[in-house]
Amino acid sequence: MSKLVLLWLVFLLAVKSSAQCDSVDLVGQRFEGEFNINTAIIDHIVDLEIPAKYCIEDLYLFLSEAREEIHELRSFDSVRYGLIELDNNSFELVWKLRKSLSFFPIPFLDVADRDVNVWRTRFDADLSRLNYGLGLYYFNPLRRSDVLFIKAATGFNNELEAFYFLPNLSLDGNWGLKMDYQLLSFSSIAFRTEHNRDIFFETDHGNTVFEQNELRLGIISKIQANRFIDFNIGFARRNLSDNLYKQNPNYLNSGLSSENEWSFGCRLIFDKRDNRRFPKAGYRLDLETRYLKNSNRGRDKAESNVVYKKYWKATAQDLFSIHSVARFQ
Repeated sequence: MSKLVLLWLVFLLAVKSSAQCDSVDLVGQRFEGEFNINTAIIDHIVDLEIPAKYCIEDLYLFLSEAREEIHELRSFDSVRYGLIELDNNSFELVWKLRKSLSFFPIPFLDVADRDVNVWRTRFDADLSRLNYGLGLYYFNPLRRSDVLFIKAATGFNNELEAFYFLPNLSLDGNWGLKMDYQLLSFSSIAFRTEHNRDIFFETDHGNTVFEQNELRLGIISKIQANRFIDFNIGFARRNLSDNLYKQNPNYLNSGLSSENEWSFGCRLIFDKRDNRRFPKAGYRLDLETRYLKNSNRGRDKAESNVVYKKYWKATAQDLFSIHSVARFQ
C-alpha cells in the first residue's frame, strides 16, 4: 500500500512540474554571420530535434551551454541566439555569429641570459644579447577550430618554432591532435659554472656551437567535461661543435658530441577557466610525467612537471593571473 502511495505522489509531482513549465514549438533553426569553421562541428554542438516541443527553461539552459561550447571553438568573437515567434506559439531559433580574426601576429623581444637582472648587472644591458622575432597565429586553416603558430627569432640566438593544434580530430571534440617542432641554434652558450656564475663559450666567427632539433606529437582525449589526458612522444637530436666538446665532454647526457633522445609523456589537464581563449576567471592545472630515453649511451631520465595558472577579472578589459611551475627529476 505504501508503495502505491509513493508512486502516486511521484506522479502528482511530475504532473505539477510539467504543468508549471511553459513549452514552445521549435519549428526551425538558422545561422547568420560569417563562418570560418566546418558547420558540421556546430551542428554536433547544437544537436536539437526540429520540429519538436520544448520546455522553455530547459531549452534556454541547453542553448546557454551550447553557446559556451561554440565560444570554446576559438572561432567566433561573438555568439548570440534568440527565438523569433512565427505564429501560434511556434518559434524559430536564430544564431548570430561573428567570426574572429584569422591571423594574429605577436612580436618578441627578450634577453638571452637567465633573467633581466643577470643581463643588466653582468653584461651591462648589452643590446647584442637580445633575441627578437615575430610569431604568427593562423586560426582555422582546416576549418576545424585548429590553430597553427609559427615563430622565428634571431639576434644573440636563433630559434624557429612551429606548433599545430587540432582539437576536433573527431566532430564530438573527444579527440584532438597536436604537433610541435623547434630548432635552436646558439653561437654562444653557458657550458659550465664557477661560483654560481655561468661561463660562456663563444667562437670568434659566430659559428654555431650548439644546435637542437626537437619534434613532439600528441593525442588528446577528453575524459569528461573540463578534464583531458594527453599522450605524447618526442624525438630530439643535439649537436655540439668540436671546440665546445673539447671544453666540456660531459655537456650532453651521453658524453658524446651528438646524441638522440626519445621522450614518452602523459599529461592530465584540469581546465576550469571560464573561457579557454580569453580567460578572466577560473584555473588550469597540468600534471605531466615524461620518460626520456637516450638512444646513445647516456642515462635515461624521468621528470614530472606541475603547472598551475589562476585567473581573476580586474576590469572589463583586463585580467590578473598567476603562473606557477614546479619540476621534479
